[in-house]
Amino acid sequence: MWEASNVVTRDGWAKWLRSFSLELLQQSPYIALKLSANLASQFQPFARDLFNAAFVSVWCNIRDTTQEQMCVELESILTNSTLPPEVLGTLLNLIEFMDANDMAMPIDPQLLSNLATKTSALAKTLRWKEIAFQIAPQVTIEGLVTIYNQLGHTHSALGLLHVAEKSIDSTKKESWYERLEKWELALEALEKERKELTDQGLKVPDGGARLSVSSRNQWTEEVCVPGLWMQEVF
Repeated sequence: MWEASNVVTRDGWAKWLRSFSLELLQQSPYIALKLSANLASQFQPFARDLFNAAFVSVWCNIRDTTQEQMCVELESILTNSTLPPEVLGTLLNLIEFMDANDMAMPIDPQLLSNLATKTSALAKTLRWKEIAFQIAPQVTIEGLVTIYNQLGHTHSALGLLHVAEKSIDSTKKESWYERLEKWELALEALEKERKELTDQGLKVPDGGARLSVSSRNQWTEEVCVPGLWMQEVF
């Protein structure tokens, strides 16, 4: 039903989605949906409106092994480099719909978050990134902070960082604050890291911090360590 191995063009993907939508309606065990297939074949917006409902009606009436196979095929389609944004958005809407109705599909939330970014769907990106953070906070925290910052949720980002400082072992905490342009906190985190290295008898990276006042009563703070340059004028 998901077969799309030979699809490579935008028009091809559009035809694939139309065909898949109609097949779902035709395979639906619900008479109302099945009888809608003829009209949907002539009026694409109608088929699009029924897509999620048709999918759920079929999904709930197939075996677990078939569901697992469909998820594998769906993930393959989602990661296809030729998949156009409009088809990707439709499939992500479906996955979100399933999730909202307690039928979450076993697809990596980190992958879904990254895919949602491609469609500029920040709400979906945030939702799946938060789920991914619960599973693997170490590798998702900076991405989550970035999304909070893009949405203007600075307090949420700072709250996340304060919690993460106590529970996540990371040597790049200053970069978390860099994402939020909180340079004083970034400097504080950097100095804390240096102190920990010194206390352990380890070599402290070369570099330093400098604070200067400009002629317009603005200040520039620069922090430099190997591989890291941060500069901001306030």
